[in-house]
Amino acid sequence: MKNPEEQNNQEILPQKTEEEIRAEQAQKVVKFLDKIRAYEYVKKLLNNKVDTETLNFNDFEDFLIRLNGITRDIPMDERTVDGEKVYLSGFIEDIQVPRHEDKEGILQYAYEQAPNINKEDLKYFLPAVINAVHLFSDGNGRTSRIVHLLLRDYHTKEEFESELQKALGKFGRSRSFDINPGLINYELHEEVLKKHGWVYSEENPQGVLGPIKFGIASAENRELEKENPAYESAQKLLSLYSNNSQYILTAIFMEFGDEVKSLMSEFGEERIPRISPKKMFQILSIKQWESILDNFYRLKKEQAETLIDIFVEPEKYRVNDNNKGELLRDLFIRKIETKKE
Repeated sequence: MKNPEEQNNQEILPQKTEEEIRAEQAQKVVKFLDKIRAYEYVKKLLNNKVDTETLNFNDFEDFLIRLNGITRDIPMDERTVDGEKVYLSGFIEDIQVPRHEDKEGILQYAYEQAPNINKEDLKYFLPAVINAVHLFSDGNGRTSRIVHLLLRDYHTKEEFESELQKALGKFGRSRSFDINPGLINYELHEEVLKKHGWVYSEENPQGVLGPIKFGIASAENRELEKENPAYESAQKLLSLYSNNSQYILTAIFMEFGDEVKSLMSEFGEERIPRISPKKMFQILSIKQWESILDNFYRLKKEQAETLIDIFVEPEKYRVNDNNKGELLRDLFIRKIETKKE
């Protein structure tokens, strides 16, 4: 048993600040990368001095798991892909990431496309996809920044390690390169919507999808009966609608096509036709609610794959749908570099 004096001394020991904890974790990452000679290996890889035939996705994913576990100070036997319930709420916007069961497939697609990417672009490409899929419940940004710095061209290893410590510190997101796909979320979002029939014009700058012009009459949500077996599915869908309105509308249209008109009512003095949650409640089966949610996550998966494709086939993706406009890939890179400055 501890005597009172020992107990009192223990109680007044200062707690480590977040900055101190992050600095210790950063030092552990530096030691780990030094131990496996990651800096030297990547330099050889970028200079075509490594047999890429020996590389495989499982090793890459394992490397990310180890990096993420170290940055979060997770014991070795507890490190895993634990991002099942990730939802991002931040400065740029709220974002629902792809379904967890889709994440590894998206990352593998990116990894397999990496040999087709300009080597100068790899330092943006892989970290961006890591950030987009969010394999982990925390530390995705730090993991992506580590990969980014490994792929950047530094004159010395010491310079790299100095930048790494800044990137993993408490203010790493602002003091280092933040490879955040949210910087071009609007453009990626629009690319996906166009593939699914959205039409934009001066008359309808927000876009039109078939008979859908004005969205869902969300106020009706308060009138839905909680006893209805579909209530939980409806609440999830309508909750997603608040920050993902066009994707939810697209998901509904994918299920009904032009028959979506059967779900509409006219609202207000102007008799504006909107999708009615009450009619959805009356018409949709549980299976149809689930199918619409599946469609929504299919769109989120397509958005992540489009992020990959702007690097694989950059000429196909330009800003403002103009053949002479800036490449979407270049816009993304410019925003990353400008934000760092």
